Amino acid sequence: MRKRLVCDYSLLTTVVGTHALCTGIAYYVAFGPHGPRSPLSKPGDNFKIFLSTAGLVGLGGLLFLWTRSIGELPFGISAYKQEG
Repeated sequence: MRKRLVCDYSLLTTVVGTHALCTGIAYYVAFGPHGPRSPLSKPGDNFKIFLSTAGLVGLGGLLFLWTRSIGELPFGISAYKQEG
């Protein structure tokens, strides 16, 4: 790859398209799937993210229902509070 990159890059700006090998390599170096432009997620990651999110939302719902079942709901005003 390094041997192919050794060419006169001034040709790329003045005569675009005549030096096809250099333009192809320069395009790959600039826009190839590497470095900061590489995709962040791999194929199949969307399904894993969906399952993880659904599982955490379900766990949160179960935690909410569990805490609601433990506590007691205040119905009206107690006799102690009515005296005050």
